[in-house]
Amino acid sequence: MYYVGVDIAKNSHVASIMDNDGVVHLEALKFENNHTGFSKFIDSISIFPKEKLLIGLESTAHYGEVFTQFIFNLGFRVAIVNPLQTSAIRKAGIRKTKNDKIDSLVISKSLILNGWTLLEERDITTIALKGLAKARRNLISQRTRAKIQLVAYVDQLFPELESFLKGNLHIKTVYELLLKYPTAK
Repeated sequence: MYYVGVDIAKNSHVASIMDNDGVVHLEALKFENNHTGFSKFIDSISIFPKEKLLIGLESTAHYGEVFTQFIFNLGFRVAIVNPLQTSAIRKAGIRKTKNDKIDSLVISKSLILNGWTLLEERDITTIALKGLAKARRNLISQRTRAKIQLVAYVDQLFPELESFLKGNLHIKTVYELLLKYPTAK
């Protein structure tokens, strides 16, 4: 079995491959967080039989989502490694160094020690849904801030409008009115 540890970052990722005996077969392959980089990664691991590969990465918010979906959809086995386990492995070493190269090797070691959860189709769907839910929350938050800002501007430029509308500035009629007549004049 070959264990591919991938250290995920915003702009680029680093991968290393170890076998069951801890022999390093690929060390610190750096690739970009885009389709070109993913293709470079796939080319580098293509010398290993797909069924003997386990690709692992730490749970890293949204930075690894596209990569995870990409390799999962190509039929690779993908595992999420608990960051607490990789931290414990890193601390067990003599040097307490932390960098992308070392982290990818630590993730590979975590895979060897069975400290992972294999992703399934429903997990990939859940990852996508979480991303969409977060985007929706962000949009609602932006909308709320915009509405508060609109009330503040209307209070300054056209204070009579709010009392005329009984405090309800956020209806389509008011928005159309303000587009056509942006000031009290």
